[in-house]
Amino acid sequence: MRNKGAGLLTAAFLFISSVVVSNTEVQAAQWNIDSHGWWYCHTDGSYTTNAWEYINGKWYYFDRNGYMVTGWQEIGGKWYYLYSDGSMASNTWIEGYYVGEDGSWRTAQWIDTAHGWWYCHADGSYTTSAWEYINGKWYYFDRNGYMVTGWQEIGGKWYYLYDDGTMASNTWIEDYYVGEDGSWRTAQWIDTAHGWWYCHADGSYTTSNWESINGYWYYFDGNGYMMTGWQEIDGSWYYLYDDGTMASNTWIGDCYVGKDGRWVSDRHVHKWKWVDWEKRKDGHACNGCSQDLSDWEWNDRYDCCGAFHTHVWILKPAYYICESCEMKKHEHDWRYEEPVYNTGTDEIYRDGYWKCWRCGNQSRDGKTMEPVSISDKGFKRGAIDRWTTPYDFPADGLENWVLVDASWEKPENSPPLQRIDMKGDRSLSPGDTGKYELIFTPASAAESVTWTSSNPSVLSVDNVGNYTAHATGTAKITAESVSAREELFVRVTSSNIGFVKEATLLVDGKSTPDVEITLDGNGKQYDVTLQTNPAEAVYEVEYMIEDEVCAPDYSWYKRSVWLSKSFLLGTISTWSWENRLTFTNPKSEITTGKPGTATIVAIITDINGNKTELRQPVRIK
Repeated sequence: MRNKGAGLLTAAFLFISSVVVSNTEVQAAQWNIDSHGWWYCHTDGSYTTNAWEYINGKWYYFDRNGYMVTGWQEIGGKWYYLYSDGSMASNTWIEGYYVGEDGSWRTAQWIDTAHGWWYCHADGSYTTSAWEYINGKWYYFDRNGYMVTGWQEIGGKWYYLYDDGTMASNTWIEDYYVGEDGSWRTAQWIDTAHGWWYCHADGSYTTSNWESINGYWYYFDGNGYMMTGWQEIDGSWYYLYDDGTMASNTWIGDCYVGKDGRWVSDRHVHKWKWVDWEKRKDGHACNGCSQDLSDWEWNDRYDCCGAFHTHVWILKPAYYICESCEMKKHEHDWRYEEPVYNTGTDEIYRDGYWKCWRCGNQSRDGKTMEPVSISDKGFKRGAIDRWTTPYDFPADGLENWVLVDASWEKPENSPPLQRIDMKGDRSLSPGDTGKYELIFTPASAAESVTWTSSNPSVLSVDNVGNYTAHATGTAKITAESVSAREELFVRVTSSNIGFVKEATLLVDGKSTPDVEITLDGNGKQYDVTLQTNPAEAVYEVEYMIEDEVCAPDYSWYKRSVWLSKSFLLGTISTWSWENRLTFTNPKSEITTGKPGTATIVAIITDINGNKTELRQPVRIK
């Protein structure tokens, strides 16, 4: 300030001198410069500090010492740019930033130019050829960054921008409606507080009439709003779903509407009542000979049509009956029977087929999903030797039947593993090693198997079937997958006893294989026993009884029996034949019936799988 003071003294001196020279001359305001910078001296010698001053049409800012400032300056919370001559920049770009008319730079602002409005971002950038959301409203800027107004086609759609640039939405613009996204489309559904209506391309809409939209019929009231629920239109009743579409060919509650949507007054909802076939004698038919229960009596259970067989009864279809009109309804519940494979191969023993478990109907060819629903010719052979129609739906009154495919169960693309068979020794001695082999059915089935031993201290097995016998005793080896399981019972002895060397069948303590043993009839009980050497070698015993009345093929009534002294203990499956011999329990007792002759057969399987057949004829007196 020292220099500036000297300047002021000089100015004062000059002023006084001028006064002395002439009382009419006044010193003009002027710019002065010293070592600290430029400053502006007023006519009275004063100068501006910490303030703006407008000089010769331009704005300048002076610091607290009165010197002119330049460059970027934060003044009053705003930033300004002062050129090197001190004048304030306005309406221009400075180093990527735009200063407005008042010279200030703000973080973001609208700029009005001769070409139009544009929006300046904080970094000086601006949007071009795109939408921008500003203060809760949408604007669109052209390729030069200027805000557009009026109707504009943007991205293949038409939009309306008000004079202030904001996008119109959910409103009418002239005769056109723009939706929530601001776009006008050729036709569209509009949701309002009063309801839904359909806007056409020209802005019109249907009132008090039907309109087909995208293949569905709708009805609009006098104000153009879509209607729902039951509506009486032109003297007929219609039902309109919640989405406005007209119902057709269906039941609405207890009322039926036809193809044209009109309520059909003479149709009703069937009140279905279950019919219990169990109380009706003619409700079954035999799968073997086609005899039905209307011709059957208890005393011909095992002897019909001249051939001995057991009837396999198939129910007539379970069905419902309408209490109002006696219409009948049967719902086929289709289940897929998986194919059966020959043991250890991929060869199909029985094809897979579809079958209704409620009535026995099968698919037409036994394989495809096409069912046989109705037969007008009674019983007939169908696929894979089974009855396709165990019940004859009456041909004369088919119009009185409702047959429904209730369900289908999709079969597996590849049938799962059906069974596992295990091969290997059942009789071992300590120290023996080997491997148990598995046979899969079907052979191509691929499932992981878990191996376990019930007694690892006697016989251990690893995860692939390799075994080691450790000590005398018994153990059960199990191979189990997700779908199948196989068990093998093994005896470990000091020496291998897996072979039956000698065997004798005794009836009532007697054994005369070539001569009949006479037994008393009418319920007399006798013991049937076996004597084997060695006894421990017996794995299982199968008993069969042949009598003079039986058909040559007695596979229907043979049963396996586990003897109480055999390696495996178990429960005998009791199988009784009226007026015939009967084995009853693990003690191998037989009960006699009426007089006649028979042969008791015992088939012994030893531990290593060898079979021995023993026969003893008997006469019942």
